[in-house]
Parts: sequence; C-alpha cells; structure tokens
Amino acid sequence: MRRVAASQFTSCVTTLLAGPDDRCLYFYNVITPNGDTQNETFAIRNIERHPNTALAIFNRWGQKLYHSDGYHNTYGNASTAPGLYYYLCQTAEGAIYKGWFEVIR
Repeated sequence: MRRVAASQFTSCVTTLLAGPDDRCLYFYNVITPNGDTQNETFAIRNIERHPNTALAIFNRWGQKLYHSDGYHNTYGNASTAPGLYYYLCQTAEGAIYKGWFEVIR
C-alpha cells in the first residue's frame, strides 16, 4: 500500500491510500513443483475474477505444451521440466497478457 499526498493552491492536503487492484491480473514468474505446497503451479492472482480466461503455455522452442479456456492455477506438477516457459493469456474481455515464468527444482 502506498500513500499519496496532494495539495493545490489551498492549504488543504488530500491523502489517498492506494493498494493493489483486486481486478487486475498478477502473474507469478517462478514455480517450484517439489511437493512443499508452495509455488507448486503457475499462479495468476485474481484469476477467479476473470472466468473463461484462456491460457497457453509454450516451451523455449515455441511448442505449445498446455492450453485452457478457463484457467484455474493448475499448470505444473512433479514432471514439469526445469527451465523457462512462456505464456499467452487472454481474458474474456479481450485483454492480452504475455510473459514468462521459470520452473526451478
């Protein structure tokens, strides 16, 4: 959370407290599928607020490894190889997100 103070030509100061927007999607960039129940899958924070979000995951050679039309933070398991992966995510509203994540063992 951050605090922003603003004033104009008056002696009044307006303070606004701003935090993360719970409608925005936040993509975690590391998964460690080692059975410790932390960071086991590729997680997207607030995905539950965006039903029918499509997600495709590709390996470093561009081969599509996974696709879902309603992703629920389920990609990744004990057999997921270490390395870099790339994702393409599109919400039902049409917003497109691209990025990468790393699997660490």
